[in-house]
Amino acid sequence: MTIKGNSIEEMFAYVYVRNGYNATKAIETVYEKTGKKKTTYKTLKSRGHAFLNKEKVQELIEQFEYEFKLEQDQEFYNEKRKIINAMWKVYDKSMEEQKAYDRNGRELDGYAVNSITGANKALESLAKAIGLFVDKVETKNENTNLNIDVIEVEID
Repeated sequence: MTIKGNSIEEMFAYVYVRNGYNATKAIETVYEKTGKKKTTYKTLKSRGHAFLNKEKVQELIEQFEYEFKLEQDQEFYNEKRKIINAMWKVYDKSMEEQKAYDRNGRELDGYAVNSITGANKALESLAKAIGLFVDKVETKNENTNLNIDVIEVEID
C-alpha cells in the first residue's frame, strides 16, 4: 500500500481509513514504512488508541474518509458507465440488419433485425439502470391481532 502523508499522524489517519479502521494495524503499518523499531502488540494497541484521541488525527481521518468516499463513488460511476456502454453495444448489435431468408433458404428482399428480444432486453436493462422502472414490492402485515382501545373523553 502506498501511504499518503508527510507526518506520522497523516500516515496513521490514511492507513486507518484504508485498512477498515483498525488502529493497531494502522500504527504497525506506519512503523514498518517509516523504519521505526518493532514493538509488542500491546504497545501498538495503546499507541494506536493514543493517535485516535488526537484532534489533528481525527480531522485527518475525516479528510481521508471524504477522499476515500469520492474515490469509491468515482469507481462505482466508472463501472456503471462500462455496464451501460456494454448494454448499448448489445442493443446496437441486436438491431443490426441482416439478410432475411425464407424457410427454404431463399434470400428475401429486404433485411431482418438480428434479435428484437436482445434489443428489448438491453433497453429494459438500460431503463432499470437509469431508474426508469421501479420494481413493485409486495409487503404483508403479519400483525393481524391489533387491539385498539377507544377512549371516550367528555368535552365541557
